[in-house]
Amino acid sequence: MVAELLRLRLRLVANLFRGARRDVAVRVVGLLVAILVVALAFAGIRMLQGSGPQFMARSIIGLGAVGSLAALLVPIILARRELMPARGFIGYRMPRAVLIPVLAAFTLIGPAVLVIAVVLAPLGVWRGADAALTLGCAVLLVVQTLLSLRIGAAIGAALRSRRRLGRWVRAVAVVLMVAAIVPAVAVILTRAFLLVPDRIAPGVRIALSVIRPIDSSPAIDAMAGSPFGALWAAPSYRLLGQGDRVGSAILIGVGTIVVLAAVWSLVVVLQQRATWPQRRVAVARHAPGWFGRTPSTPAGAITARSFTYWARDPRYRTVVATLPAIPILMLLAMWVGGVPFPAGVLVPLPVMVIVLAWSTSHNDVAYDHTALWQHLAASTRGVHDRIGRMWPPLVLGALLVLVGAPLTAWGHGDWTILPAVVGVNLALLLGSVGVGSGVSAQLPYAAPRPGDGAFRHPQTADGAGGAAQALSLLLVLVTALPAFAAAGLWLAGVPGAWNWVSLLAGVVFGGATLALGIRGGGRGFDRRGPELLAFTMRN
Repeated sequence: MVAELLRLRLRLVANLFRGARRDVAVRVVGLLVAILVVALAFAGIRMLQGSGPQFMARSIIGLGAVGSLAALLVPIILARRELMPARGFIGYRMPRAVLIPVLAAFTLIGPAVLVIAVVLAPLGVWRGADAALTLGCAVLLVVQTLLSLRIGAAIGAALRSRRRLGRWVRAVAVVLMVAAIVPAVAVILTRAFLLVPDRIAPGVRIALSVIRPIDSSPAIDAMAGSPFGALWAAPSYRLLGQGDRVGSAILIGVGTIVVLAAVWSLVVVLQQRATWPQRRVAVARHAPGWFGRTPSTPAGAITARSFTYWARDPRYRTVVATLPAIPILMLLAMWVGGVPFPAGVLVPLPVMVIVLAWSTSHNDVAYDHTALWQHLAASTRGVHDRIGRMWPPLVLGALLVLVGAPLTAWGHGDWTILPAVVGVNLALLLGSVGVGSGVSAQLPYAAPRPGDGAFRHPQTADGAGGAAQALSLLLVLVTALPAFAAAGLWLAGVPGAWNWVSLLAGVVFGGATLALGIRGGGRGFDRRGPELLAFTMRN
């Protein structure tokens, strides 16, 4: 059976170079690029042998961690199908105990064989470390990379039929890759600053002089302790004389392989399960758009309607479209005003969170216009209405914090501030949604009609809108005040783990505000349902 699988794998690899000329050309170019990367890796290793051990270790850890992470994320971004999916072996009596390792090992039959060359490249630098340790880490890295490639390809193939989810997942994968590449490349470019003479390329030196002050050491240390960089760091620790850290690095690496092996086993099991009953139920319960992706409950239906609004309504899309301009304009204004970059870089992310979460949730009932009668006619409980409306800003806000917090900490130059940045922004996010859930059912004011732009407001004679905006924004800032205070103490250098206190305060006070806002807003919606409907139809 293994011999048959080997022949099948070889035929599938050969088929990659058959078909339409354009597809074959793309694959050949991709293979040549991969070979070029391997050649550059060996050339870079030869150059590193003439530098100091500290720089060699940081370079290998940074670039190696990026490579291990790329083994998982690049297939998710690019793969659309698997060459040998486990589903194709359902009709054969092949034990899963054999199928799982064989499918993973057969990944080497193809372009992935270049992984071995990349993993063996640093052996010349690690020559001063223990030979058994370096060889063992190289073998473990090959196993980890093979499992990552298979899991990434399986995820990429599964996302092919889920286009909207696939776009989000691939966008997050691209952001994570960029976030990992930046500190690794910064290590190399800081040394390249010394290699470029003034008279040869002054423009290049000017660009490198901007990057040189960036301290990438905390990021590299974080990579060394991560699942993707631990095995690259273990021989480097021995080379630097830090033998006490070798054991923990190997333990993290072995634990990562165990987790990846468990995930790959689960992927094989899921691919081999019977799909017809699930497919029949899915067809019988088919619902359009987001309604087919949320639970069949009142809160789930409102969640689907809210996500549909956010995807189609110009009032919400305008808010999302303005977010990328906020950091650019704010940092430019602070640069003109002479504000130091490490301090100014802390400001844009909280403003973006408030614009995304608070501006869209504190008056969301008025945004419904006449569609609110559907909730009242269906006797929807207020708490279900509040829960359904909170998910779009929470999900998008969480993604914003997930991406923006590491970039903020990196721009600040001190990665220990990351818990404080996350705590402050979580407090603002949860507080904005919680306060908005309560205020929108109690103090609605005239809003743009469905289909209008976000900046087109109806003319009204009263000033209720300004009062509601001021009150809700003040309550959001009060919610985040403990997290802001703890972060301020950390920045002021007061002794204590105030960065973690800020994170805890953000989660506790933000979560409490969210729960109280949903409960209070739900009661207000139940009590004032007819008045809210009359208001939305009138305004």
